[in-house]
Amino acid sequence: MVHRALADAVAWRYVVDNPATSAEPPRVIRKTRPVWNPEQASEFMAYIRKDQFYALFRLELTTGQRRGEICGVRW
Repeated sequence: MVHRALADAVAWRYVVDNPATSAEPPRVIRKTRPVWNPEQASEFMAYIRKDQFYALFRLELTTGQRRGEICGVRW
């Protein structure tokens, strides 16, 4: 967004050059997340069988969708 705003400023001749062109964003250190094996997933599903969100968790475990995607699903 800043880069685009400065590009417009260059086009309108408010500034001579765009300093954001040579900027590099910081690197994000990605961590590996733990993943359940099938036995752990089955144990979890058995434990929450009576929970009101059982269908939500089942959908998440069986489809691999992220939380945000599942919460956006229109029933």
